[in-house]
Amino acid sequence: MASVVKRKLKSGTAYYISYRVPDNKGLPKQHWIRCSSEREASDMLRRVQDAEKDGHLYFNESELSFIAKGSMMAHKNMTVSGLLEQYITEYGVQHWQSTTLRSHRATIQNYICPFIGNIPVYRITAKLMQEYYNELPQHKAKQAPFHKAPPENISARTVKEVHKILRPALKLAVRDGIIDFNPALSVLLPPQPKHKRPQWTGEELKYALSICDDELLYLCMSLVFACSLRTCELAGLTWDCVNASQESIADHSSCIYIKKELRRIDKQSMKDTGERDIIKKFPPILGGKTTVMVLKALKTEASTRRVYLPDTVARLLINYKAQQEKQKEFLQGDYHDYGMVIAQDNGNPYEGNHLSKRFSRFVRKNNLRQVVFYSLRHSSATEKLRETHDVKSVQGDLGHARADMTENVYAGILDESRMKIAVSMDNEFFKDIKEPPFTEQKDKENPVDGMDKI
Repeated sequence: MASVVKRKLKSGTAYYISYRVPDNKGLPKQHWIRCSSEREASDMLRRVQDAEKDGHLYFNESELSFIAKGSMMAHKNMTVSGLLEQYITEYGVQHWQSTTLRSHRATIQNYICPFIGNIPVYRITAKLMQEYYNELPQHKAKQAPFHKAPPENISARTVKEVHKILRPALKLAVRDGIIDFNPALSVLLPPQPKHKRPQWTGEELKYALSICDDELLYLCMSLVFACSLRTCELAGLTWDCVNASQESIADHSSCIYIKKELRRIDKQSMKDTGERDIIKKFPPILGGKTTVMVLKALKTEASTRRVYLPDTVARLLINYKAQQEKQKEFLQGDYHDYGMVIAQDNGNPYEGNHLSKRFSRFVRKNNLRQVVFYSLRHSSATEKLRETHDVKSVQGDLGHARADMTENVYAGILDESRMKIAVSMDNEFFKDIKEPPFTEQKDKENPVDGMDKI
């Protein structure tokens, strides 16, 4: 607790107020304020004690300029909602993509502001943050639009997304002197359970392709499995990113370049980010009051990649393009030529959720094991790891930034490969080695060999 300290100096007696406030590591740090007299120290003591209780430094307003006073009062009154708005304005709009901006705004609106939005920033402590994170999973998640199923409780993954926003925002508050240390650095997040996504085996996919009479779905399933594509990357694939010809098939160099994705995004978020990640905007077909369908750049550099095609899939693409050219000639001016590989009969693009629903209807109709369309990407990675045992190559096809991400998702396959390595070593190396001298058989034949030397 703050106290008045009297010291004798050569120039006379000096009075100080001594108090402690946690530093950026959460450790108490000593602070001193020099006063001109004992009376001034006594008058200031109560204000310093109040500031100490709130966990922030005391500022002597008589030594601040008029502008500084206004700034300090604004900082002192700033709430978490105000801080997050400042964080989005200063950082998010400048650096995030439009889809990230929309997602973070939704997280702030649904899971941060209703709980701690009105609390002054200087009152946010590590203990309060921990209680907030512990309480979140006890509440229901926000009902998603067009979802009929009742929402479940807020997941640990959502809490992690909340933390990803609050931690840098509170770092901004430290920079501005609102708080002295970041309380989000010392909190513990709830454990995030790992859910293994159900996926088809190679044999199951072969059977599914053999009974599929939907040409477009057949091509989509083949591309996702062969190239380990995300659904939005498949929907955003254009012919200028496809290298498939009879010449490329002859030397097995057919490939696709994955550079963009198809998304439906919020118009306001796109406007706020200056459309810097937008490659092409499509005209609205249905609705489109607040959202627009676009081709946009991928989020990470690792996602931009080249994936080689099996010759069979390259031939599929060549044949499908020929059919698409015939459709253009038939419709002529009524065909909207956007250069999309996965396109409707009139050339308009298919959204990813349409492809997913189309696949789900096919699974139900044919009584196949229930998996989602995205799981074909997992099946692709699994089969490639089984065939090659090359994590780095599979990482490149998946577009993962780190190899450990690939290893963590498909660890079961890697363990299976390691067991095969042990069996292979036993067959190829150890089986031809003569028996060691301490085998059980020799001990039985000469039970007292070692006793003769005693």
